[in-house]
Amino acid sequence: MTAADKTEEYAYTNIKSDQFRLIDVQSLVPGIQIKLAEYSDDSPPEYFALSYAWGSEACTERILCNGMPFRITPHLKEGLESIVNTCGSSYLWIDAICINQKLEFEKETQVAKMHEI
Repeated sequence: MTAADKTEEYAYTNIKSDQFRLIDVQSLVPGIQIKLAEYSDDSPPEYFALSYAWGSEACTERILCNGMPFRITPHLKEGLESIVNTCGSSYLWIDAICINQKLEFEKETQVAKMHEI
């Protein structure tokens, strides 16, 4: 990863406790491009959900999130491509992407309502 990649990475916006984020897959080819948007807990569009364990695999794959570089694991990239190709939906909830993993309060709030998601 270059210094430019580090300074120009996707930055999460804060979400309210009654909201969650969904991925809207814009394209898979030539590279994955997604948009992340916040939705109210009680009025999201239809979507598919995937809970993904980060594990020890390094985040070496680059996708674009809201036009900015975002790093994911190779396994998650494969899963994302597979799920979109299989289900045909562009709206997805994947915890490893939709939850800001660096913000403990957000992780706690979002994980507590995963059964609803």
